[in-house]
Amino acid sequence: MAPPEPPIVSEAVPPPPLPFPVHLLPLARRPIVEANVPAHSLGPMNVKCPDCGALHWMAEHLSQSSMKKPKFGKCCLSGKIELPKLEPPPQPLRGLLEGDQPQAKKFRSDIRQ
Repeated sequence: MAPPEPPIVSEAVPPPPLPFPVHLLPLARRPIVEANVPAHSLGPMNVKCPDCGALHWMAEHLSQSSMKKPKFGKCCLSGKIELPKLEPPPQPLRGLLEGDQPQAKKFRSDIRQ
């Protein structure tokens, strides 16, 4: 009796190239290049800068500061930079940003485009 023939294994065929650069895709839709790369997380971005109130990840605190009283340098250089308060937007724009009319709702839903 002849030994069984090995199964035919087809070569992996790469997907066709995208018509645009991969970096333009949202992260969730980008092809996975390395399946063996472990996922990582910085946790929640919920630590406020004590000087300006900007939100940070705890991993961004300055090495000279403690975990109990974190200081940050990327937002306001630890209080050395102070920006003036924003003035309210002019009325036509404010109506679109805060209104309940259908036109205002559409404006807010499409604002990032």
